[in-house]
Amino acid sequence: MFLVDWFYNMFLWLGFFKKEAKIVIIGLGNAGKTTLLHLLVTGSLKSHIPTLRPNAESFTYGNVNFKAYDLGGQQNLRFLWKQYVPDSKTIIVFMVDSSDYNSIIESKSEIHDILGDEHLSQSPLLILGSKCDAKGHHNRENLIDLLDIRRFELGLNNSNNVPFDLIMTSSITRYGITDMLNWLDKCTDIIKNN
Repeated sequence: MFLVDWFYNMFLWLGFFKKEAKIVIIGLGNAGKTTLLHLLVTGSLKSHIPTLRPNAESFTYGNVNFKAYDLGGQQNLRFLWKQYVPDSKTIIVFMVDSSDYNSIIESKSEIHDILGDEHLSQSPLLILGSKCDAKGHHNRENLIDLLDIRRFELGLNNSNNVPFDLIMTSSITRYGITDMLNWLDKCTDIIKNN
């Protein structure tokens, strides 16, 4: 078995095989979901109107082909979120505008609903503190406290075996984007082996 794994990993490294992963990008309106997805797909920034229907795009990072779904964050569209997470292999990316206190407090409720949901809580969850370049943004430690997630074990390899973390990002400056992509890449290995 070791030899088979070794050859498979060698072929992956050489680019013969690509891993596949599905991510669902959710969060309240104006958190930067569509801007981030556009950046990942095209490498450029563009202004967007609010997302009114699911937007599907694909992008590749390393040896992983990601199929990403950008879902609207308006209150009347949030019922769709659960429908796009069919199994525990789907990675949930929840974006929180780190510069908007009211948005953070409302996001706290949505995040706790995910963590308390029997189905959704089995999926990896990456919280992105977006707009960390904006004046008055909350830093990572402050955001962890405001979202009341300190009691949950953060990290890719936590005791729950469900990857969960918070990374600060800015689509404008690209801060944290590589960290996010590396986390998603490593997460695909973990969920593949579970």
